[in-house]
Amino acid sequence: MEDGMKEKTIDEIREYFRELVSGEKPNGKIQLARIWGTYQREVEKEEKREEVRNKLNLQHKNADIHIISDGMYIIRLNDNGDYSYAPYLGGGSLDEVYYTFDDALIALVAKKNNNIGAVPYICKMLDI
Repeated sequence: MEDGMKEKTIDEIREYFRELVSGEKPNGKIQLARIWGTYQREVEKEEKREEVRNKLNLQHKNADIHIISDGMYIIRLNDNGDYSYAPYLGGGSLDEVYYTFDDALIALVAKKNNNIGAVPYICKMLDI
């Protein structure tokens, strides 16, 4: 952990939230709303990930789903420690697989713009 940052105990966390709820801390209600909003966004992201997992029939342990933007995902596939990356637009299947996240991201944008043939040229131009 960083200097000055120590792991909080359960009792310290409870006390922090008690102070927020009771109004002892200035702007406590605003801080609670921010914490709740962060939690809600994470729940929504996990629901989207689960929806993609179900659409593609992926197992939890062999795929990580990175949300790039609404309807745009990079799926990291794990084949016994060998990783590959697949761009996914939320429909169909994983028809292209790349060896790096960067290549998959370029392919995702190209795929969204119906120009998947540009991927090798863009990668060469960027020297990746």
